[in-house]
Amino acid sequence: TYNIKAQQNNTNSLYHQVEILKWLDEYNVPAVGIGIIKDGIIFECKVFGELRKGVPARDDAIFAIASVTKPSVSMVTFKLVESGEWDLDEPLYKYWIDPDIVDDSTYKKLTTRNVLSHQSGFPNWRNDLESKKLEFLFEPGTKYNYSGEGFEYLGKALENKFSKSLDELSDSVLFKPLMMENTKHRWIDS
Repeated sequence: TYNIKAQQNNTNSLYHQVEILKWLDEYNVPAVGIGIIKDGIIFECKVFGELRKGVPARDDAIFAIASVTKPSVSMVTFKLVESGEWDLDEPLYKYWIDPDIVDDSTYKKLTTRNVLSHQSGFPNWRNDLESKKLEFLFEPGTKYNYSGEGFEYLGKALENKFSKSLDELSDSVLFKPLMMENTKHRWIDS
């Protein structure tokens, strides 16, 4: 891993840049962005590697953040809970029922709290199942199972309740207040 404290010593900076490039090659990682924040201010930000062969990654490169969306969806949800606009224990079926589970009354037990704690009962992804359809593997709140589907489900419920896309909700309650102007949940062609 990259030693951030050593980065503060500029005489070692070139050495660490070479080490980062070796790490990227060793682990077959095309590019990485590293930011150092001191006292709430971005002290340094560097991007290493290539976006594709022969195209260096720039400091304004857009990265797919995959599972990092889970903490951001969680933060959006908690901001809405904090403002009194969302309830962690209200059943999600009031706002969304996935067509794959409409005939399984278990959906009535699913809450935001279940999703955020990875106790939704859903698989990580429906495509992991033989049927390729969403289904409950267990009753919500009774077991733990890491689930991207749970967060997708929560996102749909949020979108339906507030009649806004997840990006619009995130912008209004999280990204814009934090001045994160280039952050989105889904790719947007410009």
